[in-house]
Amino acid sequence: WGRRSRRRAVLCGTAVGRHGDIASGKCEVRDVGDVGLGMVALESIRAGELLFSEAPILSMPTSTKAEGDRPTLGEQAALASDLLSKSDASAQAKFWELSDSFWPQQKTVAGIFQTNGMEAGGRTRVFSAISRLNHSCNPNVNRAWQEDEGVMALRATRDIEVGEELCTSYIFPLYYSAAERQAKLQSNWKFVCRCTACTQSGDARAQSDKARKELAVKVCKLGVFRETMLTTPPDAAVLSTFEENLWEMVADTGELLKVEFGPNPALLANLFFDALQVAEALGCEGSATELAQLALDASCRAEGPSSSRSAELQRRLGGRAPETC
Repeated sequence: WGRRSRRRAVLCGTAVGRHGDIASGKCEVRDVGDVGLGMVALESIRAGELLFSEAPILSMPTSTKAEGDRPTLGEQAALASDLLSKSDASAQAKFWELSDSFWPQQKTVAGIFQTNGMEAGGRTRVFSAISRLNHSCNPNVNRAWQEDEGVMALRATRDIEVGEELCTSYIFPLYYSAAERQAKLQSNWKFVCRCTACTQSGDARAQSDKARKELAVKVCKLGVFRETMLTTPPDAAVLSTFEENLWEMVADTGELLKVEFGPNPALLANLFFDALQVAEALGCEGSATELAQLALDASCRAEGPSSSRSAELQRRLGGRAPETC
């Protein structure tokens, strides 16, 4: 394939949807079986569509120390308790309705905060609805903090059917084996994942583990590529070869992402953004512009046009709007 045809094949399958909120009736929190409460689609939802945006009910700095270290659990619990005591009655009631994976029989502020807190914009935030999302190692929604609006936006990463549960990922990146993912989830949230990726067995599970390991290696190689180019720029005579190698890496990684996760725009946005930094390190302005546009298109579908990354990419492109697939 040529570069452009390969890039289009990686991208096709998503489109930016209309704006909405939880009151629009697109989804609701309800009992979803053994795992308790979860969020379920009430109508068909298109890939890239905004389901709703939500402001947090509790928010604290992820790092509270001058040297940037994370606070201890005790410090985190004390700060959360203090912030909660200063919140209004409605926020307090919503907070105590959330799950506590650590002390389920007698909920604690620390347990609820640990179970439901999400890092976003340099802070850890707890939400009334978005914190109800259950985990999947092959998520169908992506959450993205909108700094200017002070809300978390939830968008579909693929088409979703009526009655389907909406799931995000609690672990990043997703390029661990099933056994490694289970260990992380058990350690941090005290549950066993039974998503479609984790319940595979035999050859299917082995193939999934292999694909994710390959993705981890490819993403790592992009990072090494960038650092190498920053420290030892190539001679002009071989620059075009390095540029072609970059596009081959992007195409190969994008195709593998599609096989394992489908055309997930959040993962594609990360890929294109990483490759953009390599192109900039190489000094390849044409490729950098093309990768910035690809990253913007994917970021707008995954995060919306007002996310920090989408806004940065639009600035890099001189205010250029995202394309459609």
